[in-house]
Amino acid sequence: IPVSICTIIKNEEKHLGNFLNAIKSCLKDYPHETVIVDTGSDDGSLDIIDAFIFDNPGESIVKGHFDWTGDFSAAKNHAVSLASNNWMLVLDADEYLSSFDKKCMEMMELSHKKDAGFIDIVNHTAEGRTNDRVLRLFNRKYYRFEGIVHEQLVPCEGTQDNAGSKSSLQGVQAHAVSYIAVPIKIDHYGYMGTPEELKKKVERNNELLFKMLKETPDDPYLYFQIGQSYAAIKDHEKAYEYFGKGLESEVDERLDYVRQMVVGYGHAMLDTGREKEALSFEGIYENFSDSADFLCLMGLIYMRNGIIDRSYEEFDKAVKIKECDVEGTNSYISYFNMAVIDEATGNIGRARELYKKCGDFAPAKERLKEIK
Repeated sequence: IPVSICTIIKNEEKHLGNFLNAIKSCLKDYPHETVIVDTGSDDGSLDIIDAFIFDNPGESIVKGHFDWTGDFSAAKNHAVSLASNNWMLVLDADEYLSSFDKKCMEMMELSHKKDAGFIDIVNHTAEGRTNDRVLRLFNRKYYRFEGIVHEQLVPCEGTQDNAGSKSSLQGVQAHAVSYIAVPIKIDHYGYMGTPEELKKKVERNNELLFKMLKETPDDPYLYFQIGQSYAAIKDHEKAYEYFGKGLESEVDERLDYVRQMVVGYGHAMLDTGREKEALSFEGIYENFSDSADFLCLMGLIYMRNGIIDRSYEEFDKAVKIKECDVEGTNSYISYFNMAVIDEATGNIGRARELYKKCGDFAPAKERLKEIK
């Protein structure tokens, strides 16, 4: 089942070589094409594409252009329209394909043609790695993009009974899309830029998000994305403000973005000196106690409030959970904090063993050198 990899670009010379080579490596001997739509590059991006085409005549590359209108969905829908196939895998140029189980395409075609595919994205940052699950694989007969920024998949008109859901990104996240997890993984390097580059990216995205917010002021998903933007540039006060506004609405606590918003809000409280206020999370504990990220957060909240026994318990619960969104919350971050508590309370032997469990985590290795 052939697949089209679609992307829109503007001044992506830093990433395009790796982006194209990753596709070539992962999809070797599998029918595919890469659709690249430029929205106004004035760097060497187009030269890199041409050089790749020249060096790799077996790779099918479709080039297109779109006059930028400040609407990411319009640009991506244009890229989709240029594809030769019906199955789309839509990526950004700073997202490198790292794993693609080719059997998943046959599964989607035969059993899940009207479903969109959730893929795994590993976000590489200066502080570590976080994991996301996003809808990126779909059949263009049934889905298209909507939203001028942080665009989401919505059903094409007449394909599914989801009337009324398209106006709200919260609705898109919660109800409109039928989906299934697929074995495709991406490494995302968009957060690895300089502070100046990240700030510029945040300002661009937030300008569009605030524009959308004027149209749908009650959409918590928009507040979540604005909070995420501010958290990325460490404007913790603004992150606290917008995560809080997002959680003022009635939200579905089962949704990934809501769970991330809760954890982000808690960290923003700690980062702004609101550790007493953060104790209010005890009231929602049962709703999120299956999340390693939330349990690790509760451990930090108790630690900052001097409730050491409860803090240790939460970190110990976190390491027993298999999956997490922020790397280390169910392993070295929690182990490290447990070891700090043990060391401070005189249990040096157990502290040493817990520091060893942290692997290459630099602060733990440093503490091991100090412990005699």
